[in-house]
Amino acid sequence: MSLYFLIIIKSEHLLYCALYFTYLENHQLIAKNKPTIVKV
Repeated sequence: MSLYFLIIIKSEHLLYCALYFTYLENHQLIAKNKPTIVKV
């Protein structure tokens, strides 16, 4: 049972890492596109 619990924690951690990295990528994308958006 503890192993199953550990797997759940690990999968949730990977999910949060994936969400965080996608958030970072979106943030950098917005920061890169900001000047062009302002220019237009």
